[in-house]
Amino acid sequence: MSSRKPLFSRQQLNWIIIILTIVIALLSLSSPSVSWPTLQRQTLAEVPLLSPAEPAEHPDLLRLVLLLPPYLDADAPLAASLEQLLATQLSAQPLPGLIQRHRLPDRLRLTLRLQPDNAIDALLDALARRPDPATLAEAQRRLTAARRLADHQPLPGAWPDHPANEDSLEQLYGNWISRAQLRLIAARPLTEQERNHWQQGLQRLAIGTPWPSTPPRLPASTQRSAPQTEHLLQVQRDLPGRHAPDYDPTLLAVQWLQQHAARAGVTLDWQPRRERSRLTLSYRGDTAIEPDRLLQQLAQVARSNDSDVAAMTDKLQQRLHASLSQPLGYLDLLETIATYELPLDALPRFAATIERFDDASLQRQLGELLNPAAYQTYRLSPLSQEP
Repeated sequence: MSSRKPLFSRQQLNWIIIILTIVIALLSLSSPSVSWPTLQRQTLAEVPLLSPAEPAEHPDLLRLVLLLPPYLDADAPLAASLEQLLATQLSAQPLPGLIQRHRLPDRLRLTLRLQPDNAIDALLDALARRPDPATLAEAQRRLTAARRLADHQPLPGAWPDHPANEDSLEQLYGNWISRAQLRLIAARPLTEQERNHWQQGLQRLAIGTPWPSTPPRLPASTQRSAPQTEHLLQVQRDLPGRHAPDYDPTLLAVQWLQQHAARAGVTLDWQPRRERSRLTLSYRGDTAIEPDRLLQQLAQVARSNDSDVAAMTDKLQQRLHASLSQPLGYLDLLETIATYELPLDALPRFAATIERFDDASLQRQLGELLNPAAYQTYRLSPLSQEP
């Protein structure tokens, strides 16, 4: 019998193994495998609860989100007054389960450990307890003074004069700390015992009334003068809200502008909301500038760096994937879905949008985003140079 000669020598086989190993490693780097959580929605005592459908490796964390009256700026006097009242109520007794309190432009979050049950009871007791009349009266006095000061600001805020902000502080606080404004986000599925405990505990809170959801319209363009030496220019426009199908690519274009606005001498403020978002571009300088010229400068700077789009999307993908493995980052992602009632597959959808976003996508978005006809203009000139 004649023995067959091997197809490959030992040395050739070793080289094939090395090459295959390198190819597999490169493929794993370029196309990372991401396991997106399967999410579920439940309701406890009329309060929406969002959690993974399957057990997760994250710690026993739960987040309570209280939706603020709509369309406040992050530093609005009313938002600060409501947060201070809540902080006073929470500090009245030990709350060992509470590990974080943080205010965002449209909501306040409380992060706590799910165990023990008495820590949850203590927190719900603190939320259900109303501020005493003296505390409310002092808070109302300070809010009134802060609002008078805000009324003298030279240019409008992002969401000026919304009807929901005209009620008294006591009325607003009472409706804020209610089940209508509450969202629950758990890092793992709750057990039946935990759901029953929350079901009973949440009934200590008033039901409340949902905040009005109609966004205020942009104020009409204005031109004024004041005793100052600088020119102020602010342009604002409305953009899709988080529920809109074109919100994600709009968000990516806005984030691109945020990276480059300072080089164009522009300050950018972005206020995303459920039904409608608002973009504000501001300029302050010794010389006047026309709105069209301001937008043109920003467009030129943004388009001159469009070769870096891939770098931006890579960083966003990495940040999104990293958040899935970080307990608080994971809760942040779920909180966004719960707050704005987004689809349960919002995370993989957003990841897909990032992956498709390229130079051509950016150019299309910038053309729409920086269209001068879509903006209202607010100008403040020095008295000596008033036209």
